[in-house]
Amino acid sequence: MTPETWYVAAIVFLGTLVRSTFGFGDALVAMPLLTLLVVDIEVATPIVAVASAVVAICVSIQDWRVIKLSSAWRLAAASCASIPLGVYLLVTMPDTIIKGMLAAVVISFAGYRLLGPRFPLASLMKFTNDRWAFGFGFTAGLLGGAYNAQGPPIVIYGVMRRWSPAEFRATLQGFFVPTTIVLLFCHWYKGLWTREVGIDVLVSLPFVLLAIPIGKLFHRRLAKGKFERYVDLLLLAIGIALLVNVIKEAGAA
Repeated sequence: MTPETWYVAAIVFLGTLVRSTFGFGDALVAMPLLTLLVVDIEVATPIVAVASAVVAICVSIQDWRVIKLSSAWRLAAASCASIPLGVYLLVTMPDTIIKGMLAAVVISFAGYRLLGPRFPLASLMKFTNDRWAFGFGFTAGLLGGAYNAQGPPIVIYGVMRRWSPAEFRATLQGFFVPTTIVLLFCHWYKGLWTREVGIDVLVSLPFVLLAIPIGKLFHRRLAKGKFERYVDLLLLAIGIALLVNVIKEAGAA
């Protein structure tokens, strides 16, 4: 094994820790760090997807009682339908375009949420039913297939549905279980599973299993009233990091 393999494992551990704490963010933390320094996006994507599947299954088993099933199945069904199209974009479209679009959406939403109390429209940013779940799920599938970034549209949806922190974390994982399985199948079908990917996954799995209980402990210690603000700040930081990455790649091209 090379030093790069251990670097991949360390980044996957960091991403999983964020995911287990907040319910999302693993891909948006791990993917930029992996693709910036070590591996191609076609290698990083299946590695992070496996880690995501392990977290989703473990958390769903532990917290299945608080999953908002009416939301989760609608989001997952629409996402599974669009994942193949996202994977097609991954292998045919410049990833800078995908990441640029994602960064714009994430920064706009998180910025508005953080400044929301200053604007009268902030109180309208609320869904009272699951009518919009299919649209958010479809968008998540596109981003998941292309960049392993299913999280932001689902996080935005959960915030606007006013899920509690426990419901937020558990429902996201209930959504991620079926969609990540579909995503892994699409990666295999498109030939993204290679020997390099297999080695990195095997080395990273123990770190994933270690990060899950640590993240759950961090989640329990979060101040309940500030949870949404922490989520918004994390989204904003991730969006800015993605935008900086896109600008660097565009300048190097």
